[in-house]
Amino acid sequence: MIPACGCADSNHADVKRMTYLIDDLAESAFSISFVVADKGYDAEYVHREIRERLHAETMIPLRNMAKPSKGESTKKARGFYRGVMKHCFDKGIYSRRSQIETVNSMIKRKMGDVVYGRSETSRHKEVLFRCIAHNLRRLIDLKYSP
Repeated sequence: MIPACGCADSNHADVKRMTYLIDDLAESAFSISFVVADKGYDAEYVHREIRERLHAETMIPLRNMAKPSKGESTKKARGFYRGVMKHCFDKGIYSRRSQIETVNSMIKRKMGDVVYGRSETSRHKEVLFRCIAHNLRRLIDLKYSP
């Protein structure tokens, strides 16, 4: 797993935090091939940042927001990278997203789904420590399992 995690309060969209996560990933020494996300992250700037800064492919399904042009049966995706995504989307790679959702569910189930920090910094630290604790717990479980 890649060591990037973040949190946002309920008043802001998660997609706004995506650039901060991309910054963290760009500074890491990891080589990333694909970034998988749900439709909520389908924005041209997200595709551009991931492809240009991380040199990775995006697997984000397109939102159906635009109407088809007159005389055309399919909707046109706005933006260069969104157009690429329309033709290169791989459902096999996108199906890996369920693994991410499973980890999120495990963390919330084992450690609670409420973050108690008042400032953004303390909330971020709390989420980061929960991710670290989850990873340590998984390592211990894997080491001592028969």
